[in-house]
Amino acid sequence: MFRFLSRRTYHGKREFDRFKELLSERAVLEALVTQSTGGSVRMSLDMAGSIQEAINLLQSLTSMVSMDAMQILELASEKKWSAIEKPLVEFSRVFESYKSDNAPRLKALVRWADTNRLPVLEPFNSLVYKQTGFPRDEDELLSLRFLHLPGAGIESIPNEICVLPMVMGVCLSGNAIRSIPTGLCSMPSVYRLDLDDNLIEEVPGEISGMKQLQAIDLDENMIRQIPSSLRSMRSLKSLLVSNQKHGRDLLSAGTPLSEEGVSVLRALDGRYDFKLRT
Repeated sequence: MFRFLSRRTYHGKREFDRFKELLSERAVLEALVTQSTGGSVRMSLDMAGSIQEAINLLQSLTSMVSMDAMQILELASEKKWSAIEKPLVEFSRVFESYKSDNAPRLKALVRWADTNRLPVLEPFNSLVYKQTGFPRDEDELLSLRFLHLPGAGIESIPNEICVLPMVMGVCLSGNAIRSIPTGLCSMPSVYRLDLDDNLIEEVPGEISGMKQLQAIDLDENMIRQIPSSLRSMRSLKSLLVSNQKHGRDLLSAGTPLSEEGVSVLRALDGRYDFKLRT
């Protein structure tokens, strides 16, 4: 059962209220519309902070409701705020139910972070720079967009990572990870996966289930096996597998790959829009 949620309190209300406040300034609204349509904006320094904050909030809101940025901005310009708030309230009901159903997995992720002494992710007002850290709050975990933990001494990734539905980018470079868990391969929104400078030997076949994945960086690992399922990943545009720590080139004589693995890499390299680095 969904718990009752009024419009006085719901997940996303703080972001909605602040976004509404910022867009009461007509110049901020106009700047967002211009940027969303590909235009450039000249702004004063004092206005730049408000516009950047509004951009951040707009991105958060689009992840919570079934609308793109322009749809939200059109409703905001017409002051149809209830048309934005209503789907937010509905999203909050689903969010709370999902959080309840996955509470044990979320707790397991927090334990993993504590065991590995990962830094706590602090709020940061930027769309460009990715902070290193891992949230401990369940709401923040479920809202996490970038898992950025390079050089954190991590030896394994828990399968429970699959419970984070909004993560779009994963950067775990420079750790001591030996395998890619099936849970990571179940993350629906990830478009970039950076696992360079680890100890990974095998790319699991389940990785083909990552339908949004565009780029994989596995430079400086121990890769010995490439799955045939990579052929079917039409979204994939880049695969980096150079400078393997076993010292052998994956497409040269003495490669540790099977004939099928070599065939897969050559097939990917043959795509006109694909970047392969070995």
